[in-house]
Amino acid sequence: MLFDVRASAGLTPEEKEVIYSKLAPRMNEEGILALAAQKERSQLANKEQVVLRLQQMLIRALTPRRKRVKTLPTASSVEIRLQEKKMKAERKASRRKPDL
Repeated sequence: MLFDVRASAGLTPEEKEVIYSKLAPRMNEEGILALAAQKERSQLANKEQVVLRLQQMLIRALTPRRKRVKTLPTASSVEIRLQEKKMKAERKASRRKPDL
């Protein structure tokens, strides 16, 4: 099945640009998206699978990604890290020769 993104009347120009950027590896030089299915023995079932897969691809391409929410370390994890750091510093300090 061939889907011409440029000729699609159901997509806005902004949506077409997003599809071009996200699905570029799956398109040919003319901007046509080619999909095929050979899982079923009947041609109709294969066409239905291709249409369903095309819908899923377009929905996934047009859905904006959620921004990652930055988190801070918990107070207990900061305290544990500082205690471990202090223990390591004391261990290394005990290896030094004493000052006379």
